[in-house]
Amino acid sequence: MSDALHGRATEQPLSQVADGVTAEGDPATWPGRILLVEDSDVVRAMVRQHLENEGYAVTVAENGEAALRAARAERPDVVLMNIEMPVLDGRQTLKQMKLDHELEDIPVIFLTGRTSREEMLAGLRMGAHDYLRKPFDPAELIARVSAALRVARLQQQLGKRNAELDSLSRTDVLTGLHNRRDGEEWLKGESARALRYRRPLSLVMIDIDFFKKINDRYGHARGDTVLREMSRRLAAVLRQGDIAARWGGEEFLVLLPDTDVDGAQRLGERVLQVMRSQPVVFDSTTNCSITVSLGVASGSGAEPDALLKRADDALYAAKGAGRDRLVLAVP
Repeated sequence: MSDALHGRATEQPLSQVADGVTAEGDPATWPGRILLVEDSDVVRAMVRQHLENEGYAVTVAENGEAALRAARAERPDVVLMNIEMPVLDGRQTLKQMKLDHELEDIPVIFLTGRTSREEMLAGLRMGAHDYLRKPFDPAELIARVSAALRVARLQQQLGKRNAELDSLSRTDVLTGLHNRRDGEEWLKGESARALRYRRPLSLVMIDIDFFKKINDRYGHARGDTVLREMSRRLAAVLRQGDIAARWGGEEFLVLLPDTDVDGAQRLGERVLQVMRSQPVVFDSTTNCSITVSLGVASGSGAEPDALLKRADDALYAAKGAGRDRLVLAVP
């Protein structure tokens, strides 16, 4: 006799049931992961058998509290749940799921022996995806679970697309750094945090020296290669928590939270050195040496625009003084 009939399958992890299923790859190719919540050993075993015969990966829970723990740990695609249960019934469990932003979009199919229209409408208003009346037909069970799974797949794909679009909207396509819009948001947030907690915040404005001449001599395609290589070298010297954004053209902004002017100067010197260290190689016969100019400003209570202007003024001072150097903004 199966463990399910003895009640020993409660909260069996989906990761153990679905061997070989990982968080990688296309979710549409995964077997459906079903959380079955049912307090009856007999019904639980029967439903589980029907689902597993269709290739679904099934985990089980005997009541609502166990179901919430399993759902938070395993993130099933669909929840198939009895309404009438001890400890925490189906409606109470659904309510808790809808209050949890990580669980609220999981389709829930209610299993119930109650067939009144009012009962069904009440559950649907709460956010249930569907109802399945007991006793149920196995073909109807599979059809309703399959329909709910399609909804879950569409939600997963939509979430993935939205995340990709959000990332694209915040990323400079050429360099992979934050774009200016995202850099401005980070600047406002870090400035507010520095002001609130009286913590230092430093900015480094960086400009590639004579970039127009590079474009004129080597062409814009190789100018893009210089921008990508410069960004790669910049990212290599930044510390965890530092934020680099392409500010426009060949100009970049680096935010250094919790960093005073001395720390910003040390990092700026490393940036100067790594840019000078070796030329940008275009091919086996052509390369281009690059240098940068830097302006550094630091403060703990300045408005973002004021701090940015000080860093920008220091950058222009560095360029006016001969380039390939760092200038500290006047406090």
